[in-house]
Amino acid sequence: DVNLKISKILKNMLEDKGFQVILTRDVDRFVTLNDRTKIANEAGADIFISVHANASTNKKARGFISFFLSDAKTDQARAAAALENASIRFESSQSQKDYVSDLDFILLDMVQSEFLKESADLAAMIEQNIQKHTKIDSRGVDQAGFFVLNKAYMPSVLIESAFISNKKDEKLLKSEKTHSDIARSITESVYQFK
Repeated sequence: DVNLKISKILKNMLEDKGFQVILTRDVDRFVTLNDRTKIANEAGADIFISVHANASTNKKARGFISFFLSDAKTDQARAAAALENASIRFESSQSQKDYVSDLDFILLDMVQSEFLKESADLAAMIEQNIQKHTKIDSRGVDQAGFFVLNKAYMPSVLIESAFISNKKDEKLLKSEKTHSDIARSITESVYQFK
């Protein structure tokens, strides 16, 4: 619910700035990780932004984090990617196989090389703006192997807006002001990036 609300506000704000925006979903339904990037690639998108809410068994864990696709360098990044990638269990067995082919690894390496700096720059801009415009603590910028970013042939980032498993973050994520502040932060970042 929260991710969809933030994304719809983000869409409106970006369109007000003159951007064309395509949502991978506009109602509460599951879209496979593979289909999300497929939608972006087929549309010839210039940027791919995936909005998420984090969770942890550690109820004290809180804050937002901006990710770009690359090998994880920290346990925190590996854990976040593992949690997000776990939704692959809801996909078809063919989709699951599609993530591990040799060709995918070669394409992933090429894409990472081509868009790595741009993705890292966009993630950093988003992190700075969310830190500036919200009351959510920053966990910084990190990199990890998110399936949802795997086949995006454009600069791409994944935003963990806050921890739904933390009472303080959950309260913030229930606030329409926080939804707007996150969307405004991302909008400003995309405008800066352009």
